[in-house]
Amino acid sequence: MNDVKSQVLKKILDTSDTATLKAVSDVLDGKSSGQHSEDRYLNVKEALDYLGGINRTTLWKARKAGKLREYHLGTRCLFKRKDLDKLLIRGGGNMDTS
Repeated sequence: MNDVKSQVLKKILDTSDTATLKAVSDVLDGKSSGQHSEDRYLNVKEALDYLGGINRTTLWKARKAGKLREYHLGTRCLFKRKDLDKLLIRGGGNMDTS
């Protein structure tokens, strides 16, 4: 990862964790499709597919209820695969926030 890209990602993500920066960089470069690491970041469509084809509203309800953390990179919304795994293990339960 080049130095300028690294600096921009650090500023956006406010982290110095190089593994996180590398994972996000790989997602943006389209290099992560074959990666099976639990630290892999998935975009919204990938997250929906990974969670068994749930609808977008259900995903947003889980996020709003605090059951799923999201990461933003510019206008992109990303989810860590391990966070999605935790949601699956715990079960989504009632994600309705009303």
